[in-house]
Amino acid sequence: MFAKTYCPSRITELTKEWKEDLIKTHRNVTAEKVADPMDYIGDDSFSDLTILLQVEPNTLVKLQF
Repeated sequence: MFAKTYCPSRITELTKEWKEDLIKTHRNVTAEKVADPMDYIGDDSFSDLTILLQVEPNTLVKLQF
């Protein structure tokens, strides 16, 4: 996921938009299965997000978003 790699602070916002788009295109079942990784930041599955959020400001400066 692009947001996880380059803009982890926007994951929740972009996940919400993705789910809304899935619902608009009548993919409700798929939308229900999409989870926001930020909800699981404490779990082992997404534990790297804590590190990514810490380094994001440096990455954004280099990439000039």
